[in-house]
Amino acid sequence: MREPRRETQVFIVSFCLTLITLGSVLLLALFLFRLTSASDPSGEDAALLPSDVVETEDLSMLLIGCGSLAEEPPLIWLISYSGDDGSLEISVLPPDTLCTSENRTDTLAGHYTYGGILGLRRAVYALTGCLPDRYLRLERAGIAALADQLGGLSATFESSFSIGKEDFLPGEQHLSGRKLAVLLLSQTADGRSDCTAQAEWGGRLLDEKLSRAAGTDSLFFDTLFEYGETNLTRYDLMLRQEHFAKTAADRSIRFLILEGTYDASLLAMQPNENSLEEIKRQHAARLSSDSGQSP
Repeated sequence: MREPRRETQVFIVSFCLTLITLGSVLLLALFLFRLTSASDPSGEDAALLPSDVVETEDLSMLLIGCGSLAEEPPLIWLISYSGDDGSLEISVLPPDTLCTSENRTDTLAGHYTYGGILGLRRAVYALTGCLPDRYLRLERAGIAALADQLGGLSATFESSFSIGKEDFLPGEQHLSGRKLAVLLLSQTADGRSDCTAQAEWGGRLLDEKLSRAAGTDSLFFDTLFEYGETNLTRYDLMLRQEHFAKTAADRSIRFLILEGTYDASLLAMQPNENSLEEIKRQHAARLSSDSGQSP
């Protein structure tokens, strides 16, 4: 058999090298194109970026606090933020409140267990008429971490008491985030969420520490996004930082607890109509802006 001529061998080697070179160039060009498209805000993702949102935009949020993800939430707050003056209207909703959502009657906690955050959001909308724009779910560890990031809270107790494994001594003391989380998620003697304690300790934290959160936004926001499950964005918080940084005297924070008649046999509370109407009025600004939404 005759061996290939040298010219043929050189041609084959050159052709292969050319193919390899062209392939490498094409792969590099494709990579650079995809990289540029991903970082270019003028593409399809541009619609997802903030555009004409301003500080005067109102915002509502569903805050869910639970010991762990496997437990029903003892803390359910509906929070409305006013873009005009930075005021906060906070409705404390007992988790055992009965309401009908999606043709299903259950407690708020039951709607959460059945349908998760989305199910609870729909139930809150059915109950109050206010559809929360955002949600934030925190476990006990997350609440404790955020409270610690804010510097804890000073308190004075007349007598000693215990909640679970946490002991509270009489006299003046500084509460750590762990103890504050226990107080916020505590229960009454009959096993219901202690909504009065939630309003008291939550109000004190917001009154005394909200301006600190705005002043240390990087660390506080890092902690929030590390521990919280949320659709909040840094943009949401930074946009409203000026209002958050106001002193307590210049900021309005109002808590309102939903009242009702508790049925121990059903382990559920039928909301009082007058109390529910007051909560609906409390979130009237959000009701008007949410009128075109659907849950």
